[in-house]
Amino acid sequence: MDYAARAKRMASVSYNGQCFSIDGRRLWVLGASIQYARVHPSQWAERIAAARQAGFNTIETACPWLVHEPRKGRFHFEKDADLDLFIKLCAKAGMKVILRVGPFVGSQFDGGGIPGWLIEMRGVRVREDNETFLEHVSLYFRRLLAIVSPHQITSGGPVLLVQAEHAWECSNDQQGQDYLGEITRFIRENGITIPVTNANDLWQDPPGTISTWRGWADLLVHVRQLRSVHANAPRLVSEFEAAVPGTWGDEGEAVRSPSKVLAHLAEILAAGAQPIVSP
Repeated sequence: MDYAARAKRMASVSYNGQCFSIDGRRLWVLGASIQYARVHPSQWAERIAAARQAGFNTIETACPWLVHEPRKGRFHFEKDADLDLFIKLCAKAGMKVILRVGPFVGSQFDGGGIPGWLIEMRGVRVREDNETFLEHVSLYFRRLLAIVSPHQITSGGPVLLVQAEHAWECSNDQQGQDYLGEITRFIRENGITIPVTNANDLWQDPPGTISTWRGWADLLVHVRQLRSVHANAPRLVSEFEAAVPGTWGDEGEAVRSPSKVLAHLAEILAAGAQPIVSP
């Protein structure tokens, strides 16, 4: 897709305490989570179209490292892992895109998306300021973000936001600043100029990122707290857990009633926040 032909000049992304803006035009994010790594490519366009028909204007998706580098140094971005194609399909449908690049992308993937071969390496300590781990993150980001960079809003594409890491809920502030600061630096050094978010529920607030909230209950209170801490940034619920994926041996709540989903979604909107609905 030739974004240059669609955009005569570089677009700009800005934000204030209410919303994001593209070239000064306000955008209220209504996001739906579609995980391309867990959906067959033949169904991507159909799922994206269904989200648009449901009233969403943004697709959020994670980039699982274990899918794109299943073996050390062997990168995979074709067929069922064709991130470039997935983003182009979103653009064709008129949808904005939010990417969760990791390296940890959430518990819905084995190891949070971190490949097993890396975890088994001697001397590696994942998700912290560990030289060996960060070296491999840097190599992976170089390949991943080379695909993402041309699709940014600032290049005429649909990618609005990039999320660094996911749910880094640790009280070690120094480790948080060192590790999360490096992840943000890697993202910026690989050509990402759009806003970078975090999803740490205010446990850690790395510089240069926009804090978001995740969850299901008590969202009115939590989002208002988010506003008091970051008054100059939009309130974004980056993972509204409208459904709970089934887990073997887990007897937790498997189905959430539509009435409860609507009630909690109303809390988000009442707090002036923008939701990304996650199945």
